[in-house]
Amino acid sequence: MEVGENETDINNWTEVIEGRDDVMLEDLKVFSVFFVVTERKNGLSKFRIFNTSLVSDYFLDFEEDDYYVTSSANPDFSSQKFRYNYTSLKTPRTVYDYDMIDREQKMLKRQEVVGGYNPDDYITERKYAVARDGVKYPFR
Repeated sequence: MEVGENETDINNWTEVIEGRDDVMLEDLKVFSVFFVVTERKNGLSKFRIFNTSLVSDYFLDFEEDDYYVTSSANPDFSSQKFRYNYTSLKTPRTVYDYDMIDREQKMLKRQEVVGGYNPDDYITERKYAVARDGVKYPFR
């Protein structure tokens, strides 16, 4: 919800992120012009980036179907870069800076894997099992 600093009565609230039964809001990083919400749906986290000056939002896309992401320390309120951590069953732990204006990411660091590891030799898929009640559950 959004509300003016001096108009905090519930009648002045404006919905910014609608509630959804199938989505859990996990984290929030606030910048001067942006804020980033970590949303979890079907067991998978995604970053939703809001541009407050353009009143728009979008999801940060990842190439793999199954992965694990977390936001990192982002102490500079005026920054246009969002730092996050990414890993998957085929991609070693990696730290990225994502430019929220240019929509480009830069890899800062990747954990080394010894022994001739080549991620192109592997694939990652996201599968679901259906329970007796018809609910789909993701598994790796």
